Amino acid sequence: MITSVVPITPEGLHFFHIALDILIIEVYGQTESTETATSTPATDLSSGTTRSPLASIDLQRLAEEYKFKYYECIKNIHYHSDLFSEENNLVISTLKTCRKKARQYFQTIIQSLYNLDEINTK
Repeated sequence: MITSVVPITPEGLHFFHIALDILIIEVYGQTESTETATSTPATDLSSGTTRSPLASIDLQRLAEEYKFKYYECIKNIHYHSDLFSEENNLVISTLKTCRKKARQYFQTIIQSLYNLDEINTK
């Protein structure tokens, strides 16, 4: 089974895999048109990550071919191991992200990912 909506909790993945013998693979890309760029390996039971691009996808080549601007290309990534929860005020009871609080919480990380000095020189 494939999911592409939101990350599934590790408990949810474990339940489907162990209790129901259903393997769930999380994917990312333009999934509404069945175009997947990255996915969780079938042997990986972690949640909320899709790891590396699929072997058949050359994202760097595509970015160059379609002349993506520097701000349209992923340059850096931060892996945050803690779940977003109501306890840390990053989601509300309907599990929607509190964007303003998340932006404040991750402000220094966001700035480091965008490397503001590099962007200002372009």
